[in-house]
Amino acid sequence: MAIITIARGSLNWGIHLAQMLADSLDHECISRDMLLEDAASKFKLDRNELGKTLEKPPSFWERITGGRKKYLAILQSSLFDHACSGNMIYHGHAGHFLLDQIPFLFKIRLIAPIPMRVQAAMESKQMNKIDAEQHIHEVDDIRTRWTKYLYDADWRDPINYDLVVNLDSMKIETAKKMICQAVEEDEFAVKQGDLIYIKNLCLASRVKAYLAIDRETESLEFDVSADDGVITLSGNIEIETLRPLIVEIVKRTEGVRAVHDELTARRSSPIPT
Repeated sequence: MAIITIARGSLNWGIHLAQMLADSLDHECISRDMLLEDAASKFKLDRNELGKTLEKPPSFWERITGGRKKYLAILQSSLFDHACSGNMIYHGHAGHFLLDQIPFLFKIRLIAPIPMRVQAAMESKQMNKIDAEQHIHEVDDIRTRWTKYLYDADWRDPINYDLVVNLDSMKIETAKKMICQAVEEDEFAVKQGDLIYIKNLCLASRVKAYLAIDRETESLEFDVSADDGVITLSGNIEIETLRPLIVEIVKRTEGVRAVHDELTARRSSPIPT
């Protein structure tokens, strides 16, 4: 068993590699579009709106308020739902950041020289050369700004990956063989006991997502952890009157058996206006 993420930029070869690995390892193959559909359905959001929100670079106001972080919580929860099986391959942007709490996650990045990427964009998107070059630079710029804003990291930095595959010098088939062998090693293989750890992360991320989509709790930041269906809340909240709502949202989340409330309120009631 293995959990693999493939960051491919605008490269269609990532789709092919993910499907080849899924076939060889008998794993579930999840794309960014599938994840968006899943997240929109589970949390009753508009799929197109969700996609557009994540594709646009963050505005000045959103950088201050964290306006789109709730959508990341939703995507993270949906991705963890698939990762719970221990048999998953995800190809799409930032999957390795969304699942960064999994220590045995195998993180791959595909790279290729600009001329190769331009040619691929021209063929897949029916673009001319100038439009293809502009498209690639725009996609790279948006993703760079997004990952810096959300994770304070550069998605292009090889330190964020376990394997960087240069498609200018390595065939997809060769990469597949290397990856299939690597995920059998102890540091990347998902063992039976690891599934309990992943399921706890999955439940905690689900709780965070439901807290993120509620208007009263979307801006709150405190720790949420899970252990066999028991959720522990710890950290600070602004006012005591939010506590009952927080606990109620957590209790009605699927998979929660009990709630340990260790939150500390800074004030007992709102400041009078």
